[in-house]
Amino acid sequence: MNPDKLRPTASALTTSICSTIEPTDCTSFRGISRIVYRHYSRVEYVRSEAQLAKEAYLIGNIKFDRWIFLPAAFCFQAVCGTLYAWSVFNNLIDNALFSDGDGTPTNTHMAAITFYVALGCFGISSSIMGPWLERHGPKKAGLLGAALFLVGNLTTAIGIYVKHISLVYVGYGIFGGLGLGISYISPVSALQKWFPDRRGVAAGLAVSGFGAGSIVMAKIPDPLSAAVGLPMTFVILGCSYFVVMVICAFVFRVPPPGYIVNGLNVWAVRVDDAGDVDDVDDADGSMATAATETEAEIQKLGLTGISIDQHFGDSGSKSGAGSSNFDSLHPLHPFQQLTSRISIDENSTSPISPISITPTMVPSATISMNASRRNSVKSAMRTIYDPSMSMSLTDAFSSREFRLMYIMFLGNTMAGVVIISRLANIATDIFGHDKDHASTIVSINGGFNLAGRLIFAALSDCIGRKNSFLIMLGSQAVILACLPVIMTTNTNWAFLMVIWILTSCYGGGFGCIPAFLCDMFGPSNIGPMHGMILTSWSISSVGAGLLFTAVYNHLLESGYTVHDSYIYIVNLNWILAGVIVGLFVMLFVRTGVRDRLLPNMSGEFFHIRIFGRILRFGRFGVRRMSQEEEQQAWAAYVVQRQLEDEQCHSHHNPSSNKGSGGTLDVERVAQSDGFSKPVVGTMRL
Repeated sequence: MNPDKLRPTASALTTSICSTIEPTDCTSFRGISRIVYRHYSRVEYVRSEAQLAKEAYLIGNIKFDRWIFLPAAFCFQAVCGTLYAWSVFNNLIDNALFSDGDGTPTNTHMAAITFYVALGCFGISSSIMGPWLERHGPKKAGLLGAALFLVGNLTTAIGIYVKHISLVYVGYGIFGGLGLGISYISPVSALQKWFPDRRGVAAGLAVSGFGAGSIVMAKIPDPLSAAVGLPMTFVILGCSYFVVMVICAFVFRVPPPGYIVNGLNVWAVRVDDAGDVDDVDDADGSMATAATETEAEIQKLGLTGISIDQHFGDSGSKSGAGSSNFDSLHPLHPFQQLTSRISIDENSTSPISPISITPTMVPSATISMNASRRNSVKSAMRTIYDPSMSMSLTDAFSSREFRLMYIMFLGNTMAGVVIISRLANIATDIFGHDKDHASTIVSINGGFNLAGRLIFAALSDCIGRKNSFLIMLGSQAVILACLPVIMTTNTNWAFLMVIWILTSCYGGGFGCIPAFLCDMFGPSNIGPMHGMILTSWSISSVGAGLLFTAVYNHLLESGYTVHDSYIYIVNLNWILAGVIVGLFVMLFVRTGVRDRLLPNMSGEFFHIRIFGRILRFGRFGVRRMSQEEEQQAWAAYVVQRQLEDEQCHSHHNPSSNKGSGGTLDVERVAQSDGFSKPVVGTMRL
């Protein structure tokens, strides 16, 4: 079955729901449903020629270079990472608001709730504002996030000054959390487009700043509050954060139309010097071989009337009955609509500096039909082999792979966020470290958090995203299984070693997930998808944190003391179960294109590739497909897709092969897709 046919429409969804509610409420529900559907289904970012020309320069006559983006993103994320250092404010705020004024520490501890409120708002903001980010660009998103974070810090200062904890919750918790949520995803989304050749490294370097922020911030609040007072501390820090974030945000931008770096476009598809899609490889490097094998299998099936050239298209074919039909699939696909291009070869020995190349806009309303058809055919071939090329945002959200990745990321973050929040207590209460040593352990742990984001992100570029997550989740499971023995025997060196490794795996998840989402669902969906999957981190932070605290307090009330390792061991059991669930579902994430597109057979529930062979699970039990059976099934799918596309092409584009002078009117095509003017000089990512 064609996956495109599974896409639900807003009208069908609202009709089925409205049939179960009162008619008076149906109209308002339809309106809300349309707004939500429109918000999450539109991710196009259209820019004028003037804006593109302006973005070619950083400031004045200094040309923009993609490597400038990395340090700006790192500093921007470092400000966002100060959220991790909130615990240093807990006692300061509690004493300022609830103490008697005689210097005696208060027994009321309410400031810590602010952290959980901020985490919840962080996830809400990142999930809701993702599509808005894609439509308006990372600069506007970064400025909006900086403004909200400034308002949050100033409101917190007022709350401390007037001694109202509710203003602290509203300020740093709500406004600060919302600002940090949109700020966190802003540079990461754009970096995936600027670095198609180094997606893992780019994401890792950016989000490592989030870990660095907590390390730098941990030592500042105490001396600063002692010098100027706690309310003024938040004013100074808030204004300083705002200045840094605004400066960094003005560096943020997405690539120009037709951006190519080291032979790759933003979809990580290899293109030739003319901008045409080159013969590209699948994840396992077997695309060309697979195409040849598929053609042979089609002939074996006796379907000689449909050849692989008909399905994929003949790049040299003219208009006619035998030409490819894929022009109708994506009439405004970026491969076809662009008549301008910026190509950068960082390995070139040419005396021309890569950063000196400026995109040249060609104000032409027509493009060659032969060139368009060649691009369309090759783009369609890539679409058949890579679902992310044509997947809409709504399809991506509803896909099985995203649901599994959501659970996987929840399991990956659960252990880290709980252990990090309790590490100082474990070090002092169980292993007998003093407060200074415990503080040092926490600081070193932050360094491993940062290092994990870099190491695993870079590793994922070499061994793949799924394999990297399998290593991280597997390591966490082994460590959590060993921790009860280590804590019972009070083995300090082993505790430090495994905790720092576990924290590296926790940070590595944040470094790998943006590139993983970009690989699976395409660069145009990365902003919303990244924001949505961060809600799993919010759930694990708030849910797991509250559950851990509830179990911890219950055991203390039952007679255990803070020095008994049992109160931690009990919690480690359910955390281990969550990690194992994440590891298990990760096995069923289908990263191979053939695995994702191959239809289920009759009675089949799902299929998965293990050790190079597909296993089918269904009412018939478990069946292992041979290589020949897999090739035949894939050839049958290719033929089915060809027939469906031919019917779609005939219905929607009956005169596509007719033209005047062999040209395709770009303006006419643009208007047919809802645009009011030519898209020359614009980019839809």
